[in-house]
Amino acid sequence: MKPIILSIIAFLLLSSPVGLRGQSAQDLALARQFTEAPQGPDYSYQYRGENELKELLRLLFTGYKFLISSQDMQSCNFQPSCSVYALHSIEARGMLGGGLNALDRLMRCHPLALDQYQRNRKTGLAIDSVHVH
Repeated sequence: MKPIILSIIAFLLLSSPVGLRGQSAQDLALARQFTEAPQGPDYSYQYRGENELKELLRLLFTGYKFLISSQDMQSCNFQPSCSVYALHSIEARGMLGGGLNALDRLMRCHPLALDQYQRNRKTGLAIDSVHVH
């Protein structure tokens, strides 16, 4: 929904009654900001030919991230989000260790536990990444 709204805003900026010649360089730069999608990490599912259960877990977390989590506002208190943390944890520690680590993370995802973590200065989210020992 957000890309559609941003495209409409950019279209309205570009189609003023004066026309394109009346747009300043600042207006055009602002319109480009709205139309260009921000580049972020790609968490799309890709079959890797590994253990079927591990592939199923990866597919479930990726599906959750794209179908359910993307519909909500930013509600996770951590950076990276819990679903991305689970994907990284399963990759780093395997199904059992990664699954338990992801479950532990979900149990820590509440406002009372956030004082123990460093904060990202820009977003204010608690930083908790997967550490491989």
